[in-house]
Amino acid sequence: MNPYRCRSLFFIVILCGLLLPLRGRDEAGAAEMVDVTADVSITTANTRSSLNRLTNKITSVADVTVANTSSAPMAAPLHILFDLSSSLVEMPEAQGGIGTAPYGTYFYGQGSPPGKALSPGESLTFQARFVRPAPVQFTFSMRVFAPGPEAPPDLC
Repeated sequence: MNPYRCRSLFFIVILCGLLLPLRGRDEAGAAEMVDVTADVSITTANTRSSLNRLTNKITSVADVTVANTSSAPMAAPLHILFDLSSSLVEMPEAQGGIGTAPYGTYFYGQGSPPGKALSPGESLTFQARFVRPAPVQFTFSMRVFAPGPEAPPDLC
């Protein structure tokens, strides 16, 4: 047998062994997030705003409730994404940001610890905070992402 062929085969086997544990996971080793917006109900309530006269910025706060309307549990953490109509709006308590990874928008990670499920009919509520210059008006929509099932490993 050709010794170079054995080395190549050995390299492929080692490479497959290193890559298989990463399938179905993101760069950080977490399960890939999938859009579950169609399987939830999202509502807002108790919206209130205040003006900081020194900075001329308005801070608005809303209670956001996400309810699992599907027949299956949703693994945590849930990521609730906010698609904003104005790039002048900031969400200082959220993760991400406009144009930043992983979603290109602000999001709140809810549900801890990872792996805990939001059961069918169960809901969670949190506060979303928006800060904007006083003359700026905006709208937003929300999407929800949850960890998806791990992809089954396939051979190289």
